[in-house]
Amino acid sequence: MSPLEVEFADHLSQLGRNQLPSGVEGKADDLFEKYVRNALEFIFGCKVIPYGQERRFEPRPDGIIWQNEKFTALYDAKAYSSGYEVTVDTIRQFSSYVSDFRKRYSQFFTLNTFIVISADFPHRKSTLESRSRELQAEASVPLIFLKSDTVLEMIKL
Repeated sequence: MSPLEVEFADHLSQLGRNQLPSGVEGKADDLFEKYVRNALEFIFGCKVIPYGQERRFEPRPDGIIWQNEKFTALYDAKAYSSGYEVTVDTIRQFSSYVSDFRKRYSQFFTLNTFIVISADFPHRKSTLESRSRELQAEASVPLIFLKSDTVLEMIKL
């Protein structure tokens, strides 16, 4: 579904809370990943490559945003009913994603950031800033938190 379609915003919001919108078939978390990919392609104006979805049972982020040789980001879309909790284990997981990506593709891409998208993050701003610094220290990339409402605002702009 295109971010310009009328139902997109409502669907993205519901899917981000792991709820299936009326009349939509499939798994909410899988659909959230697809909607997020479409939104990121629209926002960044480039192809967003699905990555984790194609490699079941291998630890991978959901996708790669490759805008050009100067900007590449990994992203993960997290559909949770009460928001996505970012823990120390989360940072380790994201750090392993970054490390694996660099081992495979560092000769082709310079990774700039890691983006996690969810309906909400049940943390204070200071906690999210701390988690971003932790990933920066472990993997040399900052962690960016995007709420699905913010993604929708970016699309409106």
